[in-house]
Amino acid sequence: MNIPYSHQVQMEEMRLSPEPGTDLFCRIWEPAGDSCEQDELPKTLFLVHGACEYGERYDRFVMNAIGNGWRVIAPDLRGHGHSTGDYVHVFRFDEYVNDLRFLTKKLECRAERTVLVGCSMGGLISIRYVQQQAVRHEEPCCCSLVLLSPLLGLKLPVPYWKILAGRLLSRFLPKTRFRSTIDPNMLTHDAEAIRIRKLDHLIRQQVSARWFMESAQAIRTAFAEVDRYTTPTLILQSGADHVVDPLATRAWVEQVNRCQVNQCQRSIPVCLEFLPGWYHEVLREIYWHEAAKCILDFAEDRLSGSSLNHPSLSDRKSRV
Repeated sequence: MNIPYSHQVQMEEMRLSPEPGTDLFCRIWEPAGDSCEQDELPKTLFLVHGACEYGERYDRFVMNAIGNGWRVIAPDLRGHGHSTGDYVHVFRFDEYVNDLRFLTKKLECRAERTVLVGCSMGGLISIRYVQQQAVRHEEPCCCSLVLLSPLLGLKLPVPYWKILAGRLLSRFLPKTRFRSTIDPNMLTHDAEAIRIRKLDHLIRQQVSARWFMESAQAIRTAFAEVDRYTTPTLILQSGADHVVDPLATRAWVEQVNRCQVNQCQRSIPVCLEFLPGWYHEVLREIYWHEAAKCILDFAEDRLSGSSLNHPSLSDRKSRV
């Protein structure tokens, strides 16, 4: 896998406004001196980051992708990174989904040449986007998705009193903050990645009560509308995840695929691969480059119209 030097990369930064008063900061990387045929559309990875972080944290994966000829788009979600908005707060989870729809249209992402990569909460946003496109009878902006430890259930049980408090505060004081209890040491085995995270002032440590309740509702809806999910998808789920529940991911995948079988579809849309021993942040783990290769190989196969077969990490993924 090729990793280009900085002078081989073109990067553009911009601010786009889906609505008055909201600016979404967006980065676009692409190989300098694109070698594609002039009439050929660029192949694009659209990266949707997780809660409390931002798009630029995936720079080393971006460099890998560019080295293999991909254009990469990585916005900061509203209330994250350099985008405007109250940090890690929405009144409706659909605000994230609508922003994704706006950005993919504004940046002219062509479905046949675009793969969505959703990380954690970004995975949930991507799922809800695809499900909503089915309701709207519109084609999604992508030919396939890669989801990395998607937020389909929390690993640690939330005390009932906190759920009750969240419901009340979400209604009457929606911007009330809950501090994250996630230990950075439980996100990756990579000591340098942990050190960098602790020094990063753009990493948020709190979420709002409304965000918490809206995210929980989005998870429930993602399960309730499994019959509307038909887009070819690869999920890499961390096996030792301390943030999201791997069993919830498995349950969602089984329900999606069962629906398609019951509807007599030719093939199941979602491939799930567990990464035993890996922590939550797949692309910041020690062997992240192996996951990156799996992602890019799958994306290449989907653009070429190949089947859902993908290179397995089964002989390498338990080394952490």
